[in-house]
Amino acid sequence: MLQRIVNKRTPLVITDGLAKRIADYTAFLNSANVTALPVKGSLKTVLNLTREQIKVYSDKLLATFGIKFDAPSKVEFYLFGDNTFVVENEVV
Repeated sequence: MLQRIVNKRTPLVITDGLAKRIADYTAFLNSANVTALPVKGSLKTVLNLTREQIKVYSDKLLATFGIKFDAPSKVEFYLFGDNTFVVENEVV
């Protein structure tokens, strides 16, 4: 299934843990549309990424939809259908 995504050139972000598990598939991992997200064993590490670091991943994923979204960590963007989205601020 992942190979079909890569073949279609659809942007794909995988965790660094998955990248290590599939390290034998270097052609897959070296595809321009595949990016590994450094979670270092805990998804909570994503919360510590800087705005600039987050932008790399959000730009890649949202480009497919023709959308740009620039926000700091703990601000989430949910896309529902073609014309509906929700922005949620988790900052406390």
